[in-house]
Amino acid sequence: MKNKNGITLIALVITIVVLIILAGVAINLTLGENGILNKAQQAKQKQSEQEAREKLELVLSNARIEKETNTSYNDEYLNSMLEAKGIAVDGDYVIVDNYNYLIDREQLIIKDSLGETQIKVTTKVEEYLGKNANNKYEANLLLTVESNAGLQTVVVTKPDATTTEVRIEEAKTGKSMTVELDVEYIVTVTTKDGKATTRKIVEKSEETISSVAELVAFRDAVNSGLTYEGKTISLTQDIDLASVCGEDIDGNPVSWEPIGTETNPFKGTFDGNKKMITSLYINSSDNIQGLFGNNNGIIQELILENGTIYASTSDYIGTIVGLNRGIIRNCNNKANIIGQSLFCCGGITGWSGGKIQQCVNKGNIQNTNRKNTGGIVGDSRGLIENCFNLGTVQGGQYVGGIVGAFYFYEQGNESTIKNCYNVGNIIASTAAGSIAATNGNDATWTGGTIQNCYYLEGTSNKGIYSSYNAIKNEASSKTLEQMKNLAPTLGDAYVADGKIKNSAGEWVDNIDESGNIIYINNGYPILKWQVEE
Repeated sequence: MKNKNGITLIALVITIVVLIILAGVAINLTLGENGILNKAQQAKQKQSEQEAREKLELVLSNARIEKETNTSYNDEYLNSMLEAKGIAVDGDYVIVDNYNYLIDREQLIIKDSLGETQIKVTTKVEEYLGKNANNKYEANLLLTVESNAGLQTVVVTKPDATTTEVRIEEAKTGKSMTVELDVEYIVTVTTKDGKATTRKIVEKSEETISSVAELVAFRDAVNSGLTYEGKTISLTQDIDLASVCGEDIDGNPVSWEPIGTETNPFKGTFDGNKKMITSLYINSSDNIQGLFGNNNGIIQELILENGTIYASTSDYIGTIVGLNRGIIRNCNNKANIIGQSLFCCGGITGWSGGKIQQCVNKGNIQNTNRKNTGGIVGDSRGLIENCFNLGTVQGGQYVGGIVGAFYFYEQGNESTIKNCYNVGNIIASTAAGSIAATNGNDATWTGGTIQNCYYLEGTSNKGIYSSYNAIKNEASSKTLEQMKNLAPTLGDAYVADGKIKNSAGEWVDNIDESGNIIYINNGYPILKWQVEE
């Protein structure tokens, strides 16, 4: 019996050992260097690379046909063909689904497969510097280069052919460098496995915004200190802000945070391309309020289609811009302001020491307790020309259809309002003017020039409520019929409502399919840009 138990125990031990050996073999066959999973992965990788190569070869084959038959074919045409298929292009180097290839642009064939060596070259703007000694705009960039194969050398070639070698820090390195906008710099990268490639870096002077997320990212960049000086930011789509600001965003009210702060103004050009921004919502007592907060640049061709700004104690509040030292032109506001104790409150901008040109306010402006409220500007120390107001403007002291308070900005820089009109009702506790409430200040500020300006009779008791040493005051009352025929008197920026420019460049009646004239401004004069393509 003891012998049998001993034999059974030995057999069990042998069985366990065999099973362990077999398990090890199985694991090795499955996970080892030559295991099933590894071979499957290699096969999948090989197939993936083959598919990438075939994808590139197909584009090159089509390019050979285009080269023979299409007179418009050139290197840029080839780049467009490649990029349309999701292929990244960098000179003779292309990346197809993470595989690197060197192509022959003349023969339109693949010269070499560079495998999966990854070389990534990225740039990030650290600061916009304004103009250099050559009158070119510059920016500081952080250049970052990295490769999974390790970096051997990184050399930057400047437009004047001088080169700078970047110090290597393992597989990733970064360098701050100053570049001119729209100028091409060449980055030549050599990896430790002997691969070499070049990348072109260009900090462009133009960028586009096509979504609310991109607008928010742009806003946050400006507010963090990027001025965008020398750059043009263009809208390519209408933008609805309802997802990022409103009375109920996930159960809570959320105010729009303006673009540009007191310490970080916007200094570039923002081109709205006549696109609409809708659903602006602000409910805040911050000092500066508007779609833009602080503007030292150019804002143009922008339509603020709707929205409401609620404020209690802000000093500079406008729909397009709160505080303006730059240029606002060809903008149309339809949003409303509802305020209680605002210092400078306007349908386009609260305070301006810059230029407001060819702008329209159709929103209602309410500032019940404090002073300097205007249909276009609350307090102006600069130029307002070719603007008109249709909205009701209500405030405490100094309330005007175009501007509330109007003074010289600085000695030798005359403030001017010209070729403007108002048809909105003007209501004030003290001092209401259909064009301006006060032109100058008897204590400290001299008045400026108000020239060729008009208002609809009955909108307030006076065109200009008070003037102190004003250079010129030309504000005339007109009847409804006279106002609707005022376009020629207002000047070249205007055209009669109901007109449109035809293909021959002539202003003709804007007729619908039934033969009726289409009016966009209740018959009052319009600015030509409103109906021009």
